[in-house]
Amino acid sequence: MKMRTRFSKEDDIAMLKFFIKMKRKQITTEPFGLKLWEVYREKMDASHSAHSYSCRFRRHTTRNIARYKMEFDSFEYRYLVRKFRDRIVLDNSMNNESDKDVEDSAEF
Repeated sequence: MKMRTRFSKEDDIAMLKFFIKMKRKQITTEPFGLKLWEVYREKMDASHSAHSYSCRFRRHTTRNIARYKMEFDSFEYRYLVRKFRDRIVLDNSMNNESDKDVEDSAEF
């Protein structure tokens, strides 16, 4: 019986890095379409279907970009945040940290 392969944090990071790479080469404008993820499967010898990657990227990865901040340089991270700002979900701990940053910056 074939076991279901779960997505990992490393999968999400690899998908985001691949998206950035393809965007730089101006190969894609559709991050939620299947064509990008079909290319990803070919290049990465991936274990999931293009549809699975598309759904994962749309439903989970883009919403949780803040979790992967340390994996990207500041330019890449800012690009991802700008690109997917309407999709990003901040949890309470992140909201508290950002509130603290605003309070700290207000002191200057």
